[in-house]
Amino acid sequence: MRTWNDDPHESRHLGQDVAAALGAPVRCVQRGKVTLVRDAFLMGGTVVVSHGGGIASAYNHLTDMAVKVGDEIPAGKVIGKVGLTGRTTGPHIHLGIWVTNGWVNPAAFMQLDIKPLRELPAAKK
Repeated sequence: MRTWNDDPHESRHLGQDVAAALGAPVRCVQRGKVTLVRDAFLMGGTVVVSHGGGIASAYNHLTDMAVKVGDEIPAGKVIGKVGLTGRTTGPHIHLGIWVTNGWVNPAAFMQLDIKPLRELPAAKK
């Protein structure tokens, strides 16, 4: 159960919240192309990275976003810092993983042993 303006209601939480220190670096989980960078009302500072094959990762509540739309980035690249932006009660990252037609559990998805069918070209710097 979640509350909105002190009114409890049921809503789906489509991702995983990871507690972290305010200002800690946030790194991309896998290489890809940045497709969205914006400040949103509920999600705060948001970065979305497309990884190909219908898979994307979304990082919310960021501050100091360090990438721009169109950037091709390697796995582990700092994309921003842990913030306290959007609708949140404490510093954390909300990580969402999108696969083709919907959001999936990031913790379960990260445990999959997914390998490319062929070697991919190196990301442009």
